[in-house]
Amino acid sequence: MRQGYETNALYLFREVVERNPNNVRAWRALIDLEPDIDAKVVAAERVLKLEPFDDEVRARMEALRHKQERVYRQKKGWAQEQVARAQEYEQNRRIDEARAVLEDVVRVFQDDVRAWRMLARLRQDDMDGLIQALEQIVRCDPEDKRSRAALARWRYLREHPLELAAWHEDRGNLERALEIWRQQTLYARTPREWRRIYHNVQRLDRMLRTGENRRFPFGAVARLAFLPLALYFFLLGLQTHLDFMAVTQDEWLSGIGVFVGGLLLSLLYVDDVAPDGLWRASVLARWLVGLLGWSILLLPFVLLLF
Repeated sequence: MRQGYETNALYLFREVVERNPNNVRAWRALIDLEPDIDAKVVAAERVLKLEPFDDEVRARMEALRHKQERVYRQKKGWAQEQVARAQEYEQNRRIDEARAVLEDVVRVFQDDVRAWRMLARLRQDDMDGLIQALEQIVRCDPEDKRSRAALARWRYLREHPLELAAWHEDRGNLERALEIWRQQTLYARTPREWRRIYHNVQRLDRMLRTGENRRFPFGAVARLAFLPLALYFFLLGLQTHLDFMAVTQDEWLSGIGVFVGGLLLSLLYVDDVAPDGLWRASVLARWLVGLLGWSILLLPFVLLLF
């Protein structure tokens, strides 16, 4: 370091603290040699932890903290400008350029949750990249329950490729679903499993050849809408001993309410799996629809208890 070979000295001092984290001399040198302000602060914190009464390092630490805050604000302002630029690219369908700008943003400033949210949206074809973006969103905003749930769902789908294929098919991405099914032919363990995979490969290939490349999740929506209704009438039948002639008009109307509530809840599912444009709701709208749906759905069940 005294001879001016600061880069070589930096790597050597880093190796020293990696082998011996309590080497104060190496941590002192790293305060000067580290190029990043955050790394300088870490080195100064380590020195003060080992030698709490070092006033000189404490004074430097305060100066470094002020500089760190100033640099943080500068990075944050720059990141906001770049995210706005990426949004313009996305609106103009210049997706690759938008993704490149956002990659630069998160490399320089990892705390910009808007950049991570956009990356999560643009990384739908890159599962590992999508999961990384969702992990960073949850780190930046631990209260974001929707991103936390999406992260859990994508981690699960990564471990269960056949369900991932079904998810892509529900979204209308038949090419990606077909690719996954074809990959799974290499991992079939029994003739029956291989026949199932081959059947789905043939089915999706036929759908693509005939131009049927988008599917609405009718089955899932029907289950969400009709299963609560079936459960309601099952409980109603138990209460009336299967004498449906004894069912009052209000109870019949309550059954309609159960159906409507289930239908509203199915809209939240469609927002996650349907092709773009069918249902693009804001978070507030989702909360309102969910609250209304659950209220209408659960009220008839509560009334059955009284």
